[in-house]
Amino acid sequence: MFPLKLFVMFRRYSVLLVVLFVSGMNFHAMSALLPQGFLYMFTTDGIQIGTLSLPNTLMIGFTGVLAPLIAHKVGHIKWQLVIGMAFQAVFIGASAGTVYPNHKFAYAFVPAIGVPMFVWVTILSYAIASLHVPHSNLGVAMGLLGTFRSGGGAVGNALFNTIFQEKFREFAGEEVTNAAVSNGLNPADLGLIIPAAIQYNMGNPRALLNVPGITPEIQEALRVA
Repeated sequence: MFPLKLFVMFRRYSVLLVVLFVSGMNFHAMSALLPQGFLYMFTTDGIQIGTLSLPNTLMIGFTGVLAPLIAHKVGHIKWQLVIGMAFQAVFIGASAGTVYPNHKFAYAFVPAIGVPMFVWVTILSYAIASLHVPHSNLGVAMGLLGTFRSGGGAVGNALFNTIFQEKFREFAGEEVTNAAVSNGLNPADLGLIIPAAIQYNMGNPRALLNVPGITPEIQEALRVA
């Protein structure tokens, strides 16, 4: 079913499976995590979240149109693939610098350069494979590229979302704890206060009502934290 000769073509095919797996990990995970970041850090307004997500969405569309138009004119397809992966790594990594301290527009635009490189890399990978794989195995080869791309996305979603949720609870817990104690709430109630403050910040206005000693001023302080 899977011809061995495909996998021994390392530089001409197998390396593309690795490239798409890694690129898919980043793209699919970031596509889900970027809006969550806007929700947790900047606003609970769905319209604003959608607006702030537009740079990434528009760049994905622009890259998908531009890549087929100019890639063959630029030439050096394999170097374009390397540069695309490098851009993805650099700008997704640089987006971490926009998170703390929180820079809303930097968080909107910096990942919008790195995340869409997945589209460029995908188009180039299919082009490279189609030029090297024997026609009798072309269908299987293209299907495997799509499988590895989606498989990387599944792994990336599971892995990065778990890391994101754990780190968010850790960082939010520290800030909420400081705000709660400094505003006179009982430290013994932190187990109730921290998850309630997270829910309040995500748009549930009644989440903090069961916290002993809560006031509108303290609610606002916890929201800011």
